[in-house]
Amino acid sequence: MWPFTRTKKPEEPVGKPDERNKKVEEHPVSGLEFLYEQDGETERRLKGDLMGLLRQNAYVERAYLAKAVNDGEETVMLCLATSADAPDLRLPPQIDKIFTTIFSAKDHLDILFLGEDQEAQLTQVCKPFYIRSITQ
Repeated sequence: MWPFTRTKKPEEPVGKPDERNKKVEEHPVSGLEFLYEQDGETERRLKGDLMGLLRQNAYVERAYLAKAVNDGEETVMLCLATSADAPDLRLPPQIDKIFTTIFSAKDHLDILFLGEDQEAQLTQVCKPFYIRSITQ
């Protein structure tokens, strides 16, 4: 099971007031339960903006935006099914750049690189918003 990456702001922002100064942290997945697809007007905008980035990454096969519980904490997760044996760690900072144009500085997005079992559980409650086409 791959760990997910949480992007969150530090307690004391440093630098320009408009900078989010977020850092990427890895956290273990513990007691993960997928609840439902996270969908609304703002989330659809995020999904649309992320699709351009995902199309440029040859390893991302499918992407989901889901509400989940991890280690007893509710969170929104961007879940990525990839064809790679290991997660592409260049993606989280690129995803965060898109995320920060839409959401406030106090928000964060968890990113989960899915294993097969996790994706099987996720598809019970959420459909992908991105599926790599054969022609890409």
